[in-house]
Amino acid sequence: MLPVGGRETIGVRRASYDFSALLRYATPFERYVVLEALEGHGHVLFSATCQAAEDLSARTGKEYVFFGPHHLAMETGHAAGETVARLQDEINLYQPSAEQQQTAIALVDKVYEIFTRYNDDLYDYARNHRLDDRLIAKLY
Repeated sequence: MLPVGGRETIGVRRASYDFSALLRYATPFERYVVLEALEGHGHVLFSATCQAAEDLSARTGKEYVFFGPHHLAMETGHAAGETVARLQDEINLYQPSAEQQQTAIALVDKVYEIFTRYNDDLYDYARNHRLDDRLIAKLY
């Protein structure tokens, strides 16, 4: 796991706060938009990290659940669960106003902006720590 208190990972921690702030006053429609953007990003991210996690597992003998095939299997790219299943017809029939569409686009852009910083920080951390370093060997 990444060290939570270090300066090197401040951007990773900041992402959680940024997402919370993004949702604080959001309407249900806006929350759904953010959730779909998060799920879509998760699927893309874990599709990209899965092979690296498997390669790392082969080198270290450890399983990297968070970045590996287990987490990828959980990330469908879409919101899921009992509530979404129950409301799927309403979701599919919903027609957002022009203003809501513009807000949705801005929210998706913001989600990807936050994730870009998050991914850049993870990349910088990995680039600065060798595989045999104590911290990177414990990565998730």
